[in-house]
Amino acid sequence: MERETSIRMDEINLRTILKDLIWNLPFVMLAILIVLMGIRTYRNIAYEPEYTASTTLAVIAKGNAEGNAYSSLSTANSMAEVFTEIFQSDVVKEKVEEAIGKMPEGVKISSELIPETNLLVLGVTAKDPQSAYRVLQAILGNYKYVSDYLFGNAVLEVIMEPQVPVAPSNAFRTSWFDKRGIVVAVVLMAGLIILCSVLRSTVKTTKAAKRKLEGECLAALPYEEKNRTLKGKIHKTNKAILLNSQIISFGYEESCHQLASCLEYKADKQGKKVILITSVAENEGKSTVCVNLAMALARRNKKVLLVDMDLRKPALYKLIEHEVKRKQGLLPFLKGETALNDAVQYDKAMQICTILNDKGIDDAQEYLNTERFERFLAAARKAFDYVILDSSPVSAGTDTEYLQEYADAALLIVRQDRVKISDLNDAVEMMKEGKSKFLGYVLNGFDKSGFGSQGGYGYGKYGKYGRYSRNAAENN
Repeated sequence: MERETSIRMDEINLRTILKDLIWNLPFVMLAILIVLMGIRTYRNIAYEPEYTASTTLAVIAKGNAEGNAYSSLSTANSMAEVFTEIFQSDVVKEKVEEAIGKMPEGVKISSELIPETNLLVLGVTAKDPQSAYRVLQAILGNYKYVSDYLFGNAVLEVIMEPQVPVAPSNAFRTSWFDKRGIVVAVVLMAGLIILCSVLRSTVKTTKAAKRKLEGECLAALPYEEKNRTLKGKIHKTNKAILLNSQIISFGYEESCHQLASCLEYKADKQGKKVILITSVAENEGKSTVCVNLAMALARRNKKVLLVDMDLRKPALYKLIEHEVKRKQGLLPFLKGETALNDAVQYDKAMQICTILNDKGIDDAQEYLNTERFERFLAAARKAFDYVILDSSPVSAGTDTEYLQEYADAALLIVRQDRVKISDLNDAVEMMKEGKSKFLGYVLNGFDKSGFGSQGGYGYGKYGKYGRYSRNAAENN
């Protein structure tokens, strides 16, 4: 079995990525908040406002009473370019300091020629508006002492009088930075979430399961929504997806019957009656699969006993909504408080017999390692075609490993994107070393919205049992 860590496109599932994005929305919002706080921190600490006082000047020929520009626009442009250099010369700066004193710190003088005209814009930028205005006025009053040496026949005429600036010229565009910061935060955080989702070493597709898990895939049960309406989600109307429910899809029902067909073929061929079903972790849908498998086998005219062997945390009674009376259940029988016949309940709607528990105990092995438990299994083998043991998860303790010594065969339930592949394979190795025969694993709750073809969940998908499954389904 392959254990490589490379990522294949057919091992990427869109639903798990979307689920991760939804579950991690608080982290996306946190990233946005951090970025917005960073922008405002920079604005308050590092941002220094600057004020620019400016005026527009025109290059005019001396003696031209009408104030027209030079007849040759190209000549005017050339002279205007020279004036831009004059304004930024050290000589002009010295004249300004003679007029107003020492040049304020951080003052910048700029001059820009307006293309295709003889106009230029003179600007002075300073840390406060008063300094910018004073320096500009000083330049306008002293530049001629320098320019007269260069152009005796040209002057500058002020077209727009300078004003004291009232707002920073480098205004911090908070809204502009906020919008781009939010986009960057969302893209980076979403990218990180998607990367972690893709790299997470769990089973996300059926092809990944077959490629990376030890053992044989007996069936792949599709993802089925328990409560499809908003009212159902709020009130949690359905506690589980069971075959006798009116809301299950055809694909899910057929997949359960496929599992029953495959198990029946394997169990009958190898003479297995007591089937242990477990999972690595909680909430993998193990108990739901047990109930549906029992009902699917019962519909094949098999006598089935479903036993809740998760003595630490029983859950079957909740799924099938059965009340466990005082002298019913496995524990009263193991304690010697009741007879076996009293411990068994028959469900007419499901057509199966059940032994349930509604109270957990800490030391389950104390009751399992008894003669009464062995007598119970011996009697169950004679009375039923199949005895399905819903065991506790492997990670919950050693109960499952202990039960393997009594069961004939074992199945492992694997929920999509729930448990690490290494932990799943460790569980498979443990189950293979036990006395019971490891038949394979069942993929549960698998959504097929991934890249590449994953195939359907119908018959004919799992090798040599496909034909048997189809024929069995047609005959029932």
